[in-house]
Amino acid sequence: MEPGDTLPGSGHPGGNNFKTVAKRYLDSTYDKNNLLTGKKDKLTGMELLCLSLIDKALKGDVTAAREILDRIEGKVSQANELKIFNELTDEQADDIINRLTNKP
Repeated sequence: MEPGDTLPGSGHPGGNNFKTVAKRYLDSTYDKNNLLTGKKDKLTGMELLCLSLIDKALKGDVTAAREILDRIEGKVSQANELKIFNELTDEQADDIINRLTNKP
């Protein structure tokens, strides 16, 4: 870069930001081998990205598997995120807690 040069997307008209560039390539079609079937196919960048993530998950990558399941099934709620107790009376919540902790 020379002094005075600007990077694309740095606020000047016509500049490309990351989202624009990524979307362009994810929407484009490529002649590539399908990672799961091994057959040559016309696939979008998004399909290639998804297939790559699925391939990693099937090979035992737990992070990839979690990402896929979170996208498909939704993230698993943590105990402190459960909203069921907001809909119960204090007595009902205490009863459930006591049963779960084996208290009479």
